Amino acid sequence: MKFVSGVIRLSRYQEVAASVAVLSALGMFLVHSNALGEITAPTFLLVVLGNFLATTFAFMINDVEDAEDDARDPKKAKRNPISAGMLTHVQGTVVSVAVALTAMLIYTLLGPMPAVIGASVLLTGFLYSWRKVRLKGMPFIDMISHGYFLGSGALLISFLSFTEFHTEVLPAFLAVFLISLGGDLFNEIRDYESDRKAQLKNSVSIIGLRASIALRYIVTAVGLVLAVWIGVSNADALNIHVTVAGIVIIVALAGWLHFVAKRDVLDYDNALFYNTLLGTTFAVLVISTYT
Repeated sequence: MKFVSGVIRLSRYQEVAASVAVLSALGMFLVHSNALGEITAPTFLLVVLGNFLATTFAFMINDVEDAEDDARDPKKAKRNPISAGMLTHVQGTVVSVAVALTAMLIYTLLGPMPAVIGASVLLTGFLYSWRKVRLKGMPFIDMISHGYFLGSGALLISFLSFTEFHTEVLPAFLAVFLISLGGDLFNEIRDYESDRKAQLKNSVSIIGLRASIALRYIVTAVGLVLAVWIGVSNADALNIHVTVAGIVIIVALAGWLHFVAKRDVLDYDNALFYNTLLGTTFAVLVISTYT
């Protein structure tokens, strides 16, 4: 039972599922909106599962490789199942590799291009955390790699599972990349002290804490503006009733959080806002694609 609980905690599925679903749905929606290919539910389900496993692998191997460092931080030690003694390092590694291989198998079933992009996503996710390389310890490369394997890569895989490469995907690719890059900066800012103690050199350690906070807001804002532009450009393909309802829900929640609860909606630890945002976005994209 401890092993099973450790594997579930290692997967961090609750941090992965919603964003993966949205990125997979966005790729499918762009194909539908621009009439670039045939949309089938079985293919979409494979895309979601493959992207979920690939992203889960990235989180799992990160905890495996960071177990020693996380053991020095009481909060991280409790969250990391290897640091907490629920799994051994070998067990964590074996489970992570099994998840990666399963993801790669699914990507292969989706076609040559999804397989190539999927392999690059899995490899980047591995090198990001692997101690002998550790891309997350390389200033600026850490942000670029995070933006790809935990964001735009999954979108591209979804898009290419239904069609060939078309330039219509590039604005969305950039928007997702920038938002994911902002997420990496958020994580580095949050972990600044523990990373400094672990002597991890990343972008924030070079740019500086204050400048990094400003940069995080800028790249996130640009990504969001670009995302809105994509939505407007593809408005004809959106289900108007579901879209309006979704916008009302998100704006109302954001207003309540900002003015009443006094919480920052750009704080990625704000689970209420982001789960609602991602869930609503997923519903809009899927319903718009299939109606």
